[in-house]
Amino acid sequence: MSLASVLREEDHVATLQRFFVESIRRLKDELATIKKTQVQVKNLLEELIRGAPALELDSQAFGDFITRFAVRGWDAPALLTAEDWTPSQRICLFEFWNAHDNLQLKLIVGPGPDEVRRKLLDIARANPEVFYAPRNYVDSYYEVLSLTFVKQEANEEIDDHEFTTRLRSRWTRFLEEVLPRIDAILKDEAWIWDPGEGSNPPK
Repeated sequence: MSLASVLREEDHVATLQRFFVESIRRLKDELATIKKTQVQVKNLLEELIRGAPALELDSQAFGDFITRFAVRGWDAPALLTAEDWTPSQRICLFEFWNAHDNLQLKLIVGPGPDEVRRKLLDIARANPEVFYAPRNYVDSYYEVLSLTFVKQEANEEIDDHEFTTRLRSRWTRFLEEVLPRIDAILKDEAWIWDPGEGSNPPK
């Protein structure tokens, strides 16, 4: 191999090295931006939840990705039966899933007594206009509601102000329209509020 060929090969390797170093730097910058954004969104979500008297933050998980909260009025013995999930033992929890381009709200039924989980699934199946009903409840966790709060479409730029505006608008709609419907359905289920269990539905 000629000296010129060796030099060209060395230049090519050096170029590739610079390319990879620059790519790694850009990736780190992008990840840092995503992390910062997730923290900001989580802080805003916690602010909104704390501002709603009927709601309460529950234990958190997966860093800034998931924000859990509960409805205080659902703390009936039948719904405080979760096993190996959160310290509150609530079997029904809302979770915000905070991806960098998609914010979703889910209502999760966690692990617990088979009878309770089956009855909650029956409620979801009986009210398809409100809930999404999975085929079964074999998995430890299943969701009965999934709402997209803010989704950034391809090639769409959403600044902080627009994101906050969309989120607050969607949150208000959830509090005024969606949550009351879910609450009314659960309050109509006598087995949850059975006086024999020492609990009555809050008014």
